[in-house]
Amino acid sequence: MAESTPSRGPDDAEDTARVAALIARAGLRLPASEIADLVVAFRSDRAGFERLRGMLAAEDEPAHAFHASRPENPERVAS
Repeated sequence: MAESTPSRGPDDAEDTARVAALIARAGLRLPASEIADLVVAFRSDRAGFERLRGMLAAEDEPAHAFHASRPENPERVAS
């Protein structure tokens, strides 16, 4: 079985642009070498999240969720 390796090619420019945009949005100025290092970390994180999504089944999701926008017990909030 072949091991998967990070792809090189069209995604390089897209990932680099995405990371550079995030860095600019944060108001940081970094040299290209540091941006390239962050692209590697970005890809690693993204791959990890994809693996997690693949391991979680829909039935693993909680049956209920907390929504801060609405009170859970309106009678108690009103008193």
